[in-house]
Amino acid sequence: MYNLVYPMQLIKTKIALNEIKELTAKGFGDFIKAVLDIEKEIMAIDAELHADEEALLLENGSKQENLWGINIYPSQPKAERIEFDSMINLKPSQGNRSRTVEDKTIQEKIIRIVAGKPATKRRGFHNARNRDFQSQVPSSYHHKTLAGGRWQKLSFFEQMANIGSEVNRAVNWQKKNKKELLQSAAERALELADLTIQDKRNIHRLRELTRLREVIADCFFGDNIYGSTPQNWHSYFFAFNYAARLT
Repeated sequence: MYNLVYPMQLIKTKIALNEIKELTAKGFGDFIKAVLDIEKEIMAIDAELHADEEALLLENGSKQENLWGINIYPSQPKAERIEFDSMINLKPSQGNRSRTVEDKTIQEKIIRIVAGKPATKRRGFHNARNRDFQSQVPSSYHHKTLAGGRWQKLSFFEQMANIGSEVNRAVNWQKKNKKELLQSAAERALELADLTIQDKRNIHRLRELTRLREVIADCFFGDNIYGSTPQNWHSYFFAFNYAARLT
């Protein structure tokens, strides 16, 4: 269950810096987590996990490719106020292979949205670009056939079992210190997690799925702050493998 000490908020209009400071004081003390939808120009704030803010936006109709996680330090100078750092920013299929936001144009848009400034460019080009992303399978996808629609034909148990297979491969390559093979398997796991999150049948499972994605990213690309172990992964995915074989 979500920790009610951090009552998430969906911000659709400008929020004053003083309000952010008040929320920060009640939470982490020096910063507040936020996830922005750069297409709708809205953001979710005030949660312990970016994954929960991501889920809130998805539940409200956002597209995952438009969501980026940041940390806001309201007491810092303007130039140092926004930290582009979140596990949800790991988007290999979109070419973003780190916790930061690598595209400077997206960074600038995030800064503008947080500041509550109106758009200075026409939105038509961005919308057209987004429709193109949604209607075509990017060449960077590992699972092109699955991304093209086949994934939605699998049951939830089958989807989770397939994610588990990639996680298991990543764990095995991690044990052997094969970094390139580890990265490939972990990226495929994230890609399948993204496809599962995007499947509209799973909307009531978004909190679990976005948290799962964050733990995968943390385990293989981060500092493993959640303490994931091979035994944890096996225990978690075993039930899905068993259920998939019964369906």
